[in-house]
Amino acid sequence: MLSENEALRFGRNVLLPEIGVDGQERLRASIVRLGGLGAVGSATALYLAAAGIGGLDVEDDGPVEPADLAGTLFTAADVGTPRVVAATRALAAFDSGLKINAAAGPARPVASLGAIGDALALAGGPDALLAGALLATETVKAILGIGEPMKREASP
Repeated sequence: MLSENEALRFGRNVLLPEIGVDGQERLRASIVRLGGLGAVGSATALYLAAAGIGGLDVEDDGPVEPADLAGTLFTAADVGTPRVVAATRALAAFDSGLKINAAAGPARPVASLGAIGDALALAGGPDALLAGALLATETVKAILGIGEPMKREASP
């Protein structure tokens, strides 16, 4: 059940017929595993937090680099800080109810969306902000069971 604060925070999501209260509760009960917190991973983490995901398991072994600032989660003051440290700090400030399990180590690649324990796993993608938004959108759709999954065009 959503707390009063969560109901206010995610009220616009609840108004959408595709999500509603049940869908928002499913999102809040879900955990997503995200390998890598570069520009795409950090944007994906932020969009998932904004959607109301309940938990993030994140892995990354690198520091925040200037190129990562395009992902919107990090600030210039974070450059040089381990990504997992900066991301945990930023995400906790963004949503204090978000449960974050961060591991400093190489991100283990995942071939596609799929279940890993209690978490929904995400694959990496091209390093662009739009890719982070797409990954977050596809994850939310998978959790809620709405829409068709994104199809990959075959290469010629």
